[in-house]
Amino acid sequence: KLAAQRLLEADLRGFAGDGLHTVPAILEAMDLGHIDPRAQLVVLKETAAICVLDGGQGLGQVAATKALGRAVQKAREVGTGTVVIQRGHTIGPAALYAALAAEEGLIGMCTTNSGGATVVGDSDGVAWNTVTSICWGFPRAQGAPVLVDQPSARGHWGEVALAQQAGQTLSTCVAVDAEGQSTDQPDEARLLLPWAGPAGVATGLVSSMLSGILPGGRLPIHKKRAAERAGAEHFFYVIDPQQFGDAEAMQAELESGIEQWAAVPGQQQWQLAADRLENGIPVSEADSAALAQTARRLRVDWPE
Repeated sequence: KLAAQRLLEADLRGFAGDGLHTVPAILEAMDLGHIDPRAQLVVLKETAAICVLDGGQGLGQVAATKALGRAVQKAREVGTGTVVIQRGHTIGPAALYAALAAEEGLIGMCTTNSGGATVVGDSDGVAWNTVTSICWGFPRAQGAPVLVDQPSARGHWGEVALAQQAGQTLSTCVAVDAEGQSTDQPDEARLLLPWAGPAGVATGLVSSMLSGILPGGRLPIHKKRAAERAGAEHFFYVIDPQQFGDAEAMQAELESGIEQWAAVPGQQQWQLAADRLENGIPVSEADSAALAQTARRLRVDWPE
């Protein structure tokens, strides 16, 4: 149920490549033994402010939700909580977990290290980083939290798969082919380009050091197996603003800033996470067919 909830939230928040589209692949990974659906989180080390968890190659969304909850508890007790997961699996968008912390009235940050190097660095055709992001979530007194999500790449492999499935082209300058040339053809995409050049490269490096090296994992450039076999590592950081000062004054200052930023002429309007929740979940014909086939195989009721 936890995993299903996170998958639905991914779709509702606009991360289509990390939502229902991934269900058949997750179930296949279970069938092949890459994901253990009965895995239990094991505490390897714990203090008042930090915790190292072994995910046991279980469902990433489940481990991540429980790890975030542990970081929240520590932040409430001592002001801050840092939790890392080793031997985990893909958890979906980091924004989901930063949002969970912010909805608790806390400041949250999440980043992840999943899969090998598939994002180009400074040299064309040479991959340095994995597709990831560093997301911060800031609570608001009312309404959806402020989520600041900085990606390492201009696109996402889930988006590439969806474009290929729909027979569509990619946005220009998102991916490069085997020759290192920019391509808009999903079937030719071999690597993705970094978001905003050096900024995306830096984001990827910081993410892989925090969520890869710190939990005891490997950098993307050293991961040679596919993500579902190599596993993933994750990093969660939570701060309780109330233990630093007047939380109400902080909230008032944030709201004032949001109003001023949004009023700047020519400024792109802020899109809050809640704005996406009213539109439902679009599912492609191919994904719908795959889900229906999976439901029949598992003897689960599915609307035809």
